[in-house]
Formats: sequence, C-alpha cells, structure tokens
Amino acid sequence: MDSEETPPSAEQIEIVVEGVKNKIEDEGKELFHVKDIEKLVSIDNKYVTRFWIHTFFMPGNRVENTVNMVINTFKWRKEFGLHDISEKMLDDKIKNKGALYSQNRDRDGYKILVFCIRKHVKDPKSMQSMKEFFVYMLDRIEREEDGRKITIIFDSESASISNFDIEIVRFVIQVLICFYPAFVSKILVYQMPWVLNAAWKIVKSLLPAPAVARIMFVSKSSIEQLVSPEWGTLDTWDCGWVEEGVEKSETEPEIQGDGGEVKISPEKMVIFSRKGQNNLEAEILIKNVSSTHLAYKVKSTSPSLFLVRPHTAMIPPGQDSLVRIQTAANHDSLHSRIPGQQFQINYLTMEDKQEFDKNKFSSLFSNSKSLSSTILSCGLEISGSSSSAPDTPDMVNNIQKSTRVLSDRVIFLEEKLNYLQQILLCQGVLVLMYLAYKWLLSGYSVLQEEIDS
Repeated sequence: MDSEETPPSAEQIEIVVEGVKNKIEDEGKELFHVKDIEKLVSIDNKYVTRFWIHTFFMPGNRVENTVNMVINTFKWRKEFGLHDISEKMLDDKIKNKGALYSQNRDRDGYKILVFCIRKHVKDPKSMQSMKEFFVYMLDRIEREEDGRKITIIFDSESASISNFDIEIVRFVIQVLICFYPAFVSKILVYQMPWVLNAAWKIVKSLLPAPAVARIMFVSKSSIEQLVSPEWGTLDTWDCGWVEEGVEKSETEPEIQGDGGEVKISPEKMVIFSRKGQNNLEAEILIKNVSSTHLAYKVKSTSPSLFLVRPHTAMIPPGQDSLVRIQTAANHDSLHSRIPGQQFQINYLTMEDKQEFDKNKFSSLFSNSKSLSSTILSCGLEISGSSSSAPDTPDMVNNIQKSTRVLSDRVIFLEEKLNYLQQILLCQGVLVLMYLAYKWLLSGYSVLQEEIDS
C-alpha cells in the first residue's frame, strides 16, 4: 500500500503531464505562464511528483485531482502575476520590518521560514504588498532549496490579539494548501500566549486534517528537540533583509562568496562509518588556499548528536585543518538520525592574524559581512560495501521516520498537557471568584435583613 511520500510511477507521471497539456489546450495557453509549464515537464519530474504527493489525502481519483491542482496552481500564478514580482518591486518597509524572514534550518535540515507575529501590524493599504512579499519569499526559498520542504515557525512570543490578521491568515492558508504542493514539512507555533487561543481555534477550523497534523505547539525548551539550540533562541536570530543570491541546485554545496579561499573535502556529503564499538566517525579536511589567514567554525543541525574537534580554528596560508567528527556515546541508538543531518562550515579570511581572538569568536562570525559558508549533508556507509554511498537502506529510513513521528507526537502531547493545565488553573480561579462572590452576596443579604428589621 502506498504511503503519503510514495512517488508516482513513470506511467502515472506521463498520464498527469498529458492531462495537464490537454487542459491547457482546451482552456487557452494565454491563461498560463510558459515557465510553469516548462518546470512541470522537466527531466527529473520533481515538480509533478510534488503535486502527486500533495493529493494523497484528497478523495476521488488521484490522477484527476493532481491534474486539476496543477491547472489551478498555474492559473493562479499567472493571475497573481507571480513571475512579474521582483525583489526591487517589494515594499522596503515590509522587507525591513522583520515580520517575515528565512533563517537557519531545523534538525531535519529543512530551511526555516519565520512569521514574527508581534511585528505584524494590520494595514489595509499595504495588504496587497504584504501578500506579494509572502509569495515572493515562498518562491525564492523554493528556488534556493530546489523544491525541498520547509519548516514554518509562527513566533507568537509577546504577540497580542491586535497582531492577529484574519485576512492574511486566510491568504497564507490558501496559498500553502492550494498552490505550493508538498512544500511544508511542519508548522511550529512558538510561545503562544493564552490571549491567542481563540484566534488559533479560528485558524484550526480553516485547515484540513492533514495540515492540522503538521502543527506543533512548542515552548523555548521543547523547540530544541526540533531546532538546534546552537542557532540560539528566536529573539537572537537575524531578521534583517538579505538580497537574493545566485540560485543553486539541491545537490550543489551551498557556497556564498567566490569560494576561492578554501577547499573542503568531501565537497557534498560526509559519510559516517563505524570505527569503534559504539561510535560512528567521519572527517572533513579544510584547506586554506588563500594568501591570508583563514578562520572557520563548524556548526551542525544536531550539536548534541556529534562531537566535533576542532569546531573552530584559524588556518595559516597554504595549510589545512582536519576536523574529526564522531557520534556521542550516549547516542548510539540514534544513529539512524544521521541521514538528513547537515554540517555548515562558516569561514572568512583575515589580513591580520591578531584579529583572531577565540573569546570574540562568535561576534567575529555574526558581524562579518565577508562571511562565506558551505553546507555538507550526512550519510551512512553501507556495511560490507567496498565504497561509501549516500543512499541508506530502506530499514534505516523507516526507523528514522518512525523516530521522528514518535518524537513529534511526544512534543505535541506535552504541549497539550500544558494547555490543559492552564485551562484547569483558569477554571479554578473562576470557581474561587464565584464562591467569593456568593459569600459576599450572602453576607450582604444578612446585613440587609438586619437593617430592615
């Protein structure tokens, strides 16, 4: 029996594409943008596969549902003028407000899109500009990530009911559910205040059941199970506007800058193999090929899973540094989590060696405008094979998915328990207030009778 993530067969893809082409001919090519059609019939079939996966829970014929969703998506993209929206057209005030930004990755390696609710101000005059900005951000991340899923965080900390905008909420829901297939991995509602409980009930009523299942309410402590604490808390994330860079495919190492200062081996994927009884190990070689000193810092999506030595260092010109990575001993049972993890190597060159100070290392990397980075994926070596391969056995993938599902459910139940405790506390306070009122009322009645007598 097929699961949600089961891709379509070659025959199913052919039927869907042919059905889309026929509908485009029937309805008129002027209703569609040529770039969307070209993307659908691309060689790797990634786009049509996403539509197929997205229609898994829809009742009725899956082929017809997929064709209809493609047609509706393409018509909406043309009507909305999505291909005409450029970075230069966006409202500078909205860009720099920090209410919507993309920063860092979750533990599954998915890019994170953050809605900072407290920074949103309802303004009917700028409604269309806000919608265009949101759609631009989705399309930009889709280009940068080559269609990989994203994680959305609704940062509700310190938000009030005045920040809740039902029109924007409806638009976001419609766009994500109807026009961006299989694009959202999970939705994290962070630090939601009780005053927004009613608002979120409205949001929940607008969502289909599969979308509700992806929502998790998280606190400052529980979010660390999904987003590495190494990134810092959300209030420390840089929400400033970053101009769109050169598009890169999913299989290319993500390098910012010219990349001429350093050579990193391996280039794309770190393969872990068993060296000891309880640990998996891997190595990364960082070579400074520039004429100046080079400082680097290695970050991972799961700091508690890996021991990295040295994770920070400075390399003289022409020399290299060997970074050794191993899994922590107490994580032997979690080796199945390695596929999907990532390492980010940040580096920058410095003319003067004296500029490097380990005590100021964090500020050096956070404040530098010349910072470059490379992203490496993680894989497991298949035992008994003479060569390393990035693909993992099906059993490992199944264990990994099951672990993730169980972890997500535990977090969800913990948040529900906290929510119920808050409700019981409020109910207790109301009961006490009612009893106090009745007591005062009875005392007033006795006093009134004494006066009357």
